[in-house]
Amino acid sequence: MADLIEKHQLAAKLFEFTSLQHLADEQVERHSPVFRGQNKVLVALSEGDNISQKDLAERLDMSVQSTAEFVAKLVKKDFVTKTKSPTDGRIQLIQLTEKGRHEAEKSLFYIPEYLDYLSPEEWTQLAAMLDKMNDGIRDHLKLDGIQNLGTRIMLSQLNRKTTTEHNNQ
Repeated sequence: MADLIEKHQLAAKLFEFTSLQHLADEQVERHSPVFRGQNKVLVALSEGDNISQKDLAERLDMSVQSTAEFVAKLVKKDFVTKTKSPTDGRIQLIQLTEKGRHEAEKSLFYIPEYLDYLSPEEWTQLAAMLDKMNDGIRDHLKLDGIQNLGTRIMLSQLNRKTTTEHNNQ
């Protein structure tokens, strides 16, 4: 029974952490030059740009109108460019600028400030615990069936990063 109570208390602490993490991430996002939906566009384009707005909308599972609004805002901020297709002048191709590519990379993996509350030794301990939990979760999920592009991109980036880290150790 004591184990069950301890697990319950730990689950409550995890819930509290994820809630606070969400709030901290929202605060960081408020000060970011790119908002959540725009960020999604940049990340999708980082996996392959020079595509039409229609193709981008399909990739993101968004309406063409919403995608066009996000793209227009990103053009104004110099994160993407629009050029006419050489094969069909009616089609506008969307491309990341260097500034946009840099912002997309930052968006994929940023280092949250709250990690500064831990010592380097605690980083090592936390990393080991998170690796163990993440491996267990991965074993129980069917990642191949994920339809959302943003989630698939994030997981492919995570898998690449994890593989690189394991190879460097």
